[in-house]
Amino acid sequence: MKTTAFDQKGNQVQVYIPEEIHDEDNPKFAFSTMSTELLTSFAKGKYDIDFFLRSELANRGLNINGQWIGFAAAKKEFKL
Repeated sequence: MKTTAFDQKGNQVQVYIPEEIHDEDNPKFAFSTMSTELLTSFAKGKYDIDFFLRSELANRGLNINGQWIGFAAAKKEFKL
């Protein structure tokens, strides 16, 4: 969200104030509960994080946009 504020000299400036993101949707916290061992394995490329993300969406029956398409269609979409 943009809003008007004033700098130290009293000049009017436009500033950006980010909208609040719920913790469960905030990417800063996405990996906070992951073990260090697993986190470093992903960082080193031992596991393909994209594969696991696609697999999770398919396991929920969702497409890339998070829309329900059914389990079989999702597996097909993600080529699993």
